Amino acid sequence: MAKSKKLILDNQLLENEFFEDVHLIGIVCPEAPHYLAWQIGDSSPYPFIRQMESDIFVDDIFYPVYFFLDQKQMLEHYLIANRTSTHFMLPELKNIDFIWMSKGVQFPDIEKQGILSLLRQLPTVTAFFELPNQQIKQRQHLII
Repeated sequence: MAKSKKLILDNQLLENEFFEDVHLIGIVCPEAPHYLAWQIGDSSPYPFIRQMESDIFVDDIFYPVYFFLDQKQMLEHYLIANRTSTHFMLPELKNIDFIWMSKGVQFPDIEKQGILSLLRQLPTVTAFFELPNQQIKQRQHLII
């Protein structure tokens, strides 16, 4: 009788591949997710729309996801809540309320500077900074 071969899915490889072209910005803002998404869309070319089918569920708690596709730059932008009133999706980032995730092969520096400049102008955003995605322990939660 022939031995059966088991196929094993390498989740780490898939995760690394997903994050190859991802850029993350952590945002500190005490507002509700829908208000921050509206505020960004009202004052910029990023009209985020809620994507309930992309909401992230961790331990039966959902974290809202807002989406915008920049067809000209071929970039996907996600605004992801990192907290609910009592829980954090990424516990190692308890100082961050939201994550702006941009995904695309080309992420021009001028695009990044534009996003940072926009965040600097929003009165409800108290801090923001780039996040090295390799250092996030549970980054698999961000795979959309």
